Amino acid sequence: LTADNHYGLFHGDKNGDVLNFVGRNEKGPNGSTGGYNWSHAESWDFEMSKQEYLYVVVWDDQSVDESWVGQFNLGAGDKSYDLLSKPDAWEYVITQKGTNPGDWGNTPSNSELNSEIKNANWLSSKSRGLNDGTTAPWGRISEVTKTAEFLNTTTNGTGRKQDNSLYTIFRTKGSVADTTGIKSVPEPASMLGLLAVGTLGAASLRKRRQAAQ
Repeated sequence: LTADNHYGLFHGDKNGDVLNFVGRNEKGPNGSTGGYNWSHAESWDFEMSKQEYLYVVVWDDQSVDESWVGQFNLGAGDKSYDLLSKPDAWEYVITQKGTNPGDWGNTPSNSELNSEIKNANWLSSKSRGLNDGTTAPWGRISEVTKTAEFLNTTTNGTGRKQDNSLYTIFRTKGSVADTTGIKSVPEPASMLGLLAVGTLGAASLRKRRQAAQ
């Protein structure tokens, strides 16, 4: 899982009363595997029950643009399902009170996220394009399949422009069981999560070009 700029990965119930933190990307602008914090996708191996939902908490560097792209493999026994970042699979909300942690801040707390989730007016995600190298300014995240899509978060669809001092919460539209159709397997279901988050403005694009030189 990687971020330009930052994310926190959680799983929990639909109302956010119970949230389990899985991991996050690097603090600061630099990547632990070279380049910048968005350059490569981290992978996470964890267990969750089939009744749970996935949550991806995203915040930027208060620049111009923000999106994320990802791929999750949900498996149980001989059954598996690839969940991608696509508009029909994810919904999101821009927080009302939560403060953007910035480059060096901590992932928002469970109690803060719980409050935001309980009062959320969830909106369907919007695609910016495929992860096939043709979608500017993000290009291609190599660890994620080309058929995943960059999901936009800069406009929430209600006429209010995004306040970059806030952050965004994404949630799967259904539980693991609803999403995969896997309803009769023992819990917990084994899950391998891989996702990438991108928030690139003009300055970040220049950084990317410099890194390639």
